[in-house]
Amino acid sequence: MEPRRSCSPPFSSALLRTPPFSAMVLLKVIKYLVGCVARVCQELSQNMTSLNKMFKYHLLEIS
Repeated sequence: MEPRRSCSPPFSSALLRTPPFSAMVLLKVIKYLVGCVARVCQELSQNMTSLNKMFKYHLLEIS
């Protein structure tokens, strides 16, 4: 007599709820790239503010 086979999956339902490994890695890469873009934008904004102040000071100095 053969043993009865179970219809349940061989892995737990917790594993079903988590995305596959490759999707998690892709998500981490996307988060890292978004963070890099945010830092670059912030740096550019600060540089533009500094340049704007220097330009205004230069215009006031000339006139």
